Amino acid sequence: MAAVAWWTATDPWAVLPWVAGAALYARLHGRTEPHGSAGEARGQKLAFYGAMAAGGLAFAGPLGPAAGRLLSARMGLDVVLTLVVVPLGLAGIPAAWVAAWRRGPLGRAWRAMTHPIAALLVFNVLFSLLWLPPVAAAARDPGVAWATRVLLTLAAVTMWWPVLNPARGERLHPGLRLVYLFIAGLLLTPLFAYMTFNAVLLYPPYVEPTRSVGVDPLNDQRLAGILMKAWALVAYGAVFVQAFREWVRQDALGGRRRRPRPPIDLAAARAARRGGPYSQSGP
Repeated sequence: MAAVAWWTATDPWAVLPWVAGAALYARLHGRTEPHGSAGEARGQKLAFYGAMAAGGLAFAGPLGPAAGRLLSARMGLDVVLTLVVVPLGLAGIPAAWVAAWRRGPLGRAWRAMTHPIAALLVFNVLFSLLWLPPVAAAARDPGVAWATRVLLTLAAVTMWWPVLNPARGERLHPGLRLVYLFIAGLLLTPLFAYMTFNAVLLYPPYVEPTRSVGVDPLNDQRLAGILMKAWALVAYGAVFVQAFREWVRQDALGGRRRRPRPPIDLAAARAARRGGPYSQSGP
């Protein structure tokens, strides 16, 4: 009965911020001067509304109430925020929205924060630190959990920015994006191995709450690590494929531009410079 009660638990109030985000986006997007095709604008809206729907379903559904008892549920919320909501949200932002604040001190600070090396290190180090046993134990408190997720979401925005910058011309070269995403996947491997292959229960405060809902704590710990790695592979893999296709397309277009020009008829060119007639049959 406890497991059933956990699985059917919901928090309808948790959906309100996501509904408000979608409404604000609709209002602002309607006032934005259109750029690009109608299909691009439609794709942006679908991406952003998809991000808000994913966040609302995660936090208002069973994962939200279960995050204080199950490590896998808490990891699920972190995964949804960083690997679903943030990339879809960035894909839905028009380039015009970021053009105004890229100049000045704020723009310089943002460029420093979103430098590929800094962004990769900050996000992955922060993600791993927040899953250290003492921090994870403290995050059972709703206030601490809220603060850590805000920090993690901001770090995720900086991490995704070099590959999903709304201003497409400012993204990393597609080839560099492939390297960037490959390294991003590797940097999560130590935490994955620590949680998945460890035979010791690493998070004692979760042991009794996890058992109370009929779940083995060690299996739940391992499931949390597997969820993180699996969703990282899906999210990074999707953007990796997109970058690879763009790289191939750019290479094909560049190849056509580099086609050799037809040979120049030197005799005709000399005749043209002299201003006289020229015949291919000879003088």
